[in-house]
Amino acid sequence: GQQIEVISAINTDAGVSARHQVINFEVPNESKDAKGLFEYFEKYLPDDIIVITVEEEDERFQSRYLAKSFSYEYTLWKVDAPHRPLFERQFVNVMVQELDTAKMTKTAKDFLGEHDFAAFTPNKKAKNTLKTIYALDIEENDFEIIIKIRANGFLVNMERIIVGTLI
Repeated sequence: GQQIEVISAINTDAGVSARHQVINFEVPNESKDAKGLFEYFEKYLPDDIIVITVEEEDERFQSRYLAKSFSYEYTLWKVDAPHRPLFERQFVNVMVQELDTAKMTKTAKDFLGEHDFAAFTPNKKAKNTLKTIYALDIEENDFEIIIKIRANGFLVNMERIIVGTLI
């Protein structure tokens, strides 16, 4: 019956699924311990949210500012794949052109390290546009191209614009 502020390590855009998302919130009273909260979440959260663990932390713990890195994974369904995606269709972007993964991999190296990514966000009021990309990997199989990006943080739409640039 009380309003509780929930702080997530990273905000996700519409259509983006989060794996291993870390959140924090302050429990207003001692009515439930970690085990009790876990059971409560299992009972009342919708099926598309799965809680892995509930842990008590120091009151200064802040998931957004204590995270060491964030990762995004984009799956591009190849235009020449043997068949259209069925079960994967809500989690992939179906390409309308062939992609040159050798060129994409070569270009991906230019994003590594610390750079000013102001040009990679529509948010022109972002305070700190310096971000460090630790890894930008491109994997390919018969059906899809998977782009994985790990950085110390992302600006609004930064990862989408990077993937679009690689495409």
